[in-house]
Amino acid sequence: MIERVLKIPNYFQFAGKKSTDFGMRILIDRVFPIPEQDVERIPTTGVSGDNFIDKDRYKNITMDYPVNIQAYDDLTIYEIYAEISKWIRFKRGYNKLIDTADERYYRLARCFNMTEIINVNNWFGRTTISFDCKPFKYSIIGSQVFNIEKGGRLNNVEIFPSNPVITIFGNGDINFFVNDYKVVLKGIKDKITIDTGLQIAYKEGVLLNTSVETYPYPQLAVGENRFTWTGNVTKVEVTPNWRTI
Repeated sequence: MIERVLKIPNYFQFAGKKSTDFGMRILIDRVFPIPEQDVERIPTTGVSGDNFIDKDRYKNITMDYPVNIQAYDDLTIYEIYAEISKWIRFKRGYNKLIDTADERYYRLARCFNMTEIINVNNWFGRTTISFDCKPFKYSIIGSQVFNIEKGGRLNNVEIFPSNPVITIFGNGDINFFVNDYKVVLKGIKDKITIDTGLQIAYKEGVLLNTSVETYPYPQLAVGENRFTWTGNVTKVEVTPNWRTI
C-alpha cells in the first residue's frame, strides 16, 4: 500500500524548530484528539444509573505525528533520527507546538515517545512522533501584548475564560478592575506583573505576592472584558492568553 502524503507539505513546529528542517513529511491519515473531561463514575447499589464527581479539569491529550523522513546533507536516516531525538526528546518542561493544520493556535507539549524508525532504505524512513499536550490550545492572536487604556475592552471570542498576564505600570496604592472584579494593589513601585495562570505577582524576577491583597487573581470572561482603575497608573499591558479545546 502506497501511503498518501500532503501535496503541499504540512509541518509542525516545536521549541522553535520545524519538522521540515529534519526532512520530515507528515502523513495525511492522522487523528486530532479532543480532551476528555476528568470525572469519576460513582455507581450506587440498587440505584439505576451512575452519579459522577466532576473534577473540574480536562486531561492531557496525545498528538501523534506519523512521518516519512527523507535523508539530506549526506546524513543517513539513523543520523537524522538521532538529531530529531535530540531536538524533541530532551527539552525540559512544556514547549510550544504549532501545527500548520491550524496555525491560529499553539499547544503546550512534551515528547515522551518516538517509535523506532523503519528504514525503508538508506535515504528514506518512517516513524511516529508522539507529543503529550496540555488539554487547551492557545490563540496566537491572544498571545500578543495589548496596551489597554482606562475603560478599554478586550473581547474573548473563545468558549472558555482565560488566564491573562497583566502588567500595571504605576506607583503607590492601586485598585485595578477587570469587569467588576477588584484587585487591590499596595505600595507598587514602577510596575507589577500579575500572572493569573500561575497565581503569582512579580517584577523583574522578584516575587511581589504580598503587594496583591486580592485572591484568586482574575480571569477574563467569555465575551467583552472591561479594564479600569483608580490610583497612579501610567500604562497597562495585557496578554489575554485566549484558549479553547
